[in-house]
Amino acid sequence: MKLLSCGLLLAIFVCRLDRAYFSDVCTKWGYACRNNRSLIYCSIQDSNWIETDILQCGLTFVCEEQNGICIPAYTVGNRFDCQGEGIFPDPYQCGTYYVCYFNDGRMNKILARCPKGKYYSVVTNTCSLEEYKLQPSCPRPFVCEYPGQIGVWPRNRNIYYICALYPDSRSPYLYPKVFRCLEDMQFNGTQCVDRPHRNRGLGSLLDVAV
Repeated sequence: MKLLSCGLLLAIFVCRLDRAYFSDVCTKWGYACRNNRSLIYCSIQDSNWIETDILQCGLTFVCEEQNGICIPAYTVGNRFDCQGEGIFPDPYQCGTYYVCYFNDGRMNKILARCPKGKYYSVVTNTCSLEEYKLQPSCPRPFVCEYPGQIGVWPRNRNIYYICALYPDSRSPYLYPKVFRCLEDMQFNGTQCVDRPHRNRGLGSLLDVAV
């Protein structure tokens, strides 16, 4: 097996590899992950995708292709902290949402529940039957693989999250801190910016008509 040459390094943390193979994983140049445990580098040779083994992650680590490293395999916990006033989706349940507000100089939160058969909609900020019909299985709306990971909330770029590590003494875990931009702004992956305004002048109307 190709990993035996790594010896004891594999059991400690990670081993560095340099063997190349035809790839059924690669779709673009650069780093990629195979089976969430192996970091490979993708390139094209003679019109074929080639993957070169770079790192084999240790038992408590997973592959992170964006930065080409192995990161600790944290679990995702169930925690929500208010980051500002407003209404926020529950990251873990579609039928509930949080109302965050200041009172006596402290941030408070209320967990509100939608009526049976309705989910909270980040599009309308209301409990919605249409939202329940759209995704009854309630897929997880965020991805937290490492501390500091940033994402935009699905279907509403006004909402974004930053993955934080909760330092539990027994088992630290990741959870998303959820934020909102101001009403007329959206998150571009780095910061809140003004929403683009479509030009609805005569020229636009003529373009549509044509």
